[in-house]
Amino acid sequence: MKIITKIRLLQRLLLLGAVILTGNQMIAQTLPDDAITQIVCIGVEDYEIVPNATSTYTWSIIDQGTGFSPLVGEADITPITSDWYIEVDFTISGTYVLSVLELDANSCEGATVDLVITVNPLPIITASSSPLSPLCENDDLTLTGAGAGVGGTYTWDNSVIDNTLFTPGVGTVPYTVTGTDGNGCEATDAISVTVNPIPTPGPIWHN
Repeated sequence: MKIITKIRLLQRLLLLGAVILTGNQMIAQTLPDDAITQIVCIGVEDYEIVPNATSTYTWSIIDQGTGFSPLVGEADITPITSDWYIEVDFTISGTYVLSVLELDANSCEGATVDLVITVNPLPIITASSSPLSPLCENDDLTLTGAGAGVGGTYTWDNSVIDNTLFTPGVGTVPYTVTGTDGNGCEATDAISVTVNPIPTPGPIWHN
């Protein structure tokens, strides 16, 4: 079974876009409480802040299930552009807290800004055919996806409609289904169907 992640979505965290300097203290503007949570699927997500040219930024992530940093390979942070634009590769579902800390040119630290991220698992999608391959020419076929759960949807390539009868042509064709669950998380599976031609009898000879 082949699994794909959902389409990468750029998450702009305009958390440190305006900074007020009061004496030697730096106050970072943050978003309202209801804007600092996010729900995603297992996969790679991008995160960006609006940087100050003379500041540096440090990112960290905590798995709320354990209270510690995730193990290597579970939610790795990779810089994309300097230290203000990163990607996080989520491979394990759960709830995480992504934090960013700003340090200005005077070595003054801003308040840590947190984003609570709920990572949903990918569905386990399976593709099936009825009847099973191989078929004979002019046989009808139904392809069905499963695994997306209640409210899930299935989209096939090659103009196939899920769980709907059609007549495939002669040959071997791979069909791929993408299942989307109620959380919007996607995965795929594929199945190959072979249709054999009907034999054509030769002429009858009389001796």
